[in-house]
Amino acid sequence: MLKGEAVRLWFKVSGDHDLVGYYEGRRMTLVSNKEKVWGEFPTPPTIDETVDFVTDRYDIPLPIGDLLVVNPRESLVSDDTTGGVAGRETIDGVLCEHLVWHHPKVDWSVWIPVSGDPLPKKLRITYKERRGQPTTTVMFRDWNLTPNLTDAVFVRSVPNDYEGIPVIQRAAAVLKDEKRKTEPPQK
Repeated sequence: MLKGEAVRLWFKVSGDHDLVGYYEGRRMTLVSNKEKVWGEFPTPPTIDETVDFVTDRYDIPLPIGDLLVVNPRESLVSDDTTGGVAGRETIDGVLCEHLVWHHPKVDWSVWIPVSGDPLPKKLRITYKERRGQPTTTVMFRDWNLTPNLTDAVFVRSVPNDYEGIPVIQRAAAVLKDEKRKTEPPQK
């Protein structure tokens, strides 16, 4: 990403959810084709801040968010992280190194091809602090590092017959803000 370059993001989630998302550097719009609803909320100006903001404020995990930030290694690995190579597995007919890391909050694995382009084939994240410890698996296919995209891809598209609904912030985040407003400043 070039300094000063506008950051935009379009994503599509399939499987248990049928969701399309648009991030324009100042807002995120989520469209559920399955439910025929959409919601929108303001975001911080950077993708790094937005990844944390969406998770903390709206309790919406962004499984590949940590791969989109300016410094993924810093986001994924800390002093509390342990792990490394777990072995080799074949994913979609491609032999991959299976790398596993454990952190107090999340466990995550990534599968990287042994030969050819070292682009992830699979990512799995288990959120250990969330109720039920949900796991998200992302399969990467058809990498295109030089796409020919028009600006229209990033313009939010909401069908006219979809209902706009509020995107509700987590109570814990709202209460933390309220507490911060009522507490005297620390010296």
